[in-house]
Amino acid sequence: KLKSESLIELMKTVDNTFQMCPVDSLSEILRKEGHLKSRNLLQEMSKRMKNLAGQKSLVIIAGETNGGKSTFLNLLLGVDILPTDVLHCTFTVCKIVYSD
Repeated sequence: KLKSESLIELMKTVDNTFQMCPVDSLSEILRKEGHLKSRNLLQEMSKRMKNLAGQKSLVIIAGETNGGKSTFLNLLLGVDILPTDVLHCTFTVCKIVYSD
């Protein structure tokens, strides 16, 4: 439960940060590229963050070989789950699921 509370707190911080920034230009760009359903970025972000807090979400991390994806995920999760090395060592698609 502590991790979900941390995630919700992070989402609130992101939301508050965007509330202080002019986002009209970014909203227009995201809408034109099909990433934003409405014209209001802040409302869309708030809606999506509520969805994240209440259900499972699929997050895909992709990048070049030996680009630090596993290291990034380990840091993000706060625990070393995926193997890391100077040379590439995660040779497969990994599915990580939170469980109590």
